[in-house]
Amino acid sequence: MAEKTEQVPPIMTSTHAVRNPLRVIVVGAGGTGGRLIPPLMQVLKRGDQVHIVDGDHVEDRNLLRQNFRTRDIGE
Repeated sequence: MAEKTEQVPPIMTSTHAVRNPLRVIVVGAGGTGGRLIPPLMQVLKRGDQVHIVDGDHVEDRNLLRQNFRTRDIGE
């Protein structure tokens, strides 16, 4: 007589392949947001979305303390 065994579901499964795309909203692209965005972009995967919201314009006085370049002035 064969012994009947039950299958136990795995305790952990990887959701890497089936996870929903991330949707990230960064409010403010100045001092903190401007430094956060480059490393954030490096960890996102295809299909993820990033929305950057900032009502200000880059001014030359922002260049020393924020992550902008001269070419960004007026943006």
